[in-house]
Amino acid sequence: MRIKLAEHYIQYILRANYLDFASISWEILEGNLTPQKILNDPDNFNPNFRMPYDFDKRNYVARAVEFFRHRKAHGHAQPPRNEMEVEDYRLATILQFLLFVDLIEGVFIPILPVKPTVLQTWNYISIRHYHLFKETRSRVPNVLTTEAGVSWLDFVAYTAAWAVNNAINGNERFLSQHTVNVVERLNRFLIDKFWQPIEEARSKQVKLTGEVVVENNSNFLMCVADAFFAYLPRNNALSPLNLGDRCSLVVTQSNRDTGEITIRQKM
Repeated sequence: MRIKLAEHYIQYILRANYLDFASISWEILEGNLTPQKILNDPDNFNPNFRMPYDFDKRNYVARAVEFFRHRKAHGHAQPPRNEMEVEDYRLATILQFLLFVDLIEGVFIPILPVKPTVLQTWNYISIRHYHLFKETRSRVPNVLTTEAGVSWLDFVAYTAAWAVNNAINGNERFLSQHTVNVVERLNRFLIDKFWQPIEEARSKQVKLTGEVVVENNSNFLMCVADAFFAYLPRNNALSPLNLGDRCSLVVTQSNRDTGEITIRQKM
């Protein structure tokens, strides 16, 4: 297995075949762990390979690997289009590789607090995408597998954070400390990159342009600076607004922990 992993490291990371690696880890598990008697059963046309985490909590890591495969297989992980996206895919592939190595090595460490939290990472993603901003279902990563607007790096970073948060039994976490540190650093980088400009705009009361994307009796849902969504209460609107109208806004409050941003209109 170590020889095979070394070959995969060369083929998919050193040779920059980043997108292709997304399905490799799950296919290795599927190919080696599905009993041959099931595969050879003529009455079973579609065997379903599953590693349930109610049986073993380390299978949260396996489930993350499965999510990576599903998003690629369903066509929602497009090849990188520029140098910046190539770097994003490289980082995502290294992280996928680390998760898979930890899984097959069976490592575990004592539980320590992880920062940022998985909820902070979810907030960073959901506040920027209309369907997720209104999402009320469970925050399991499969919600993101068909959300094509979510970048591949965001998807992998969140899915890894979800695994770190859940691959726990008693006082043990089924990942190496190195992998946990990588997940923390990557998510902190992504979250800071998003929130710091908003927090600076709030402190300096910088005018931002917003567009009405939904309206109801109590508020307007605004797309602000083409970067995030927030509600503008009708009683904070200083001019008549209709669907598609644009206006100047300022951020009055922001909270990374809850993902809430409060705005008001500014003339």
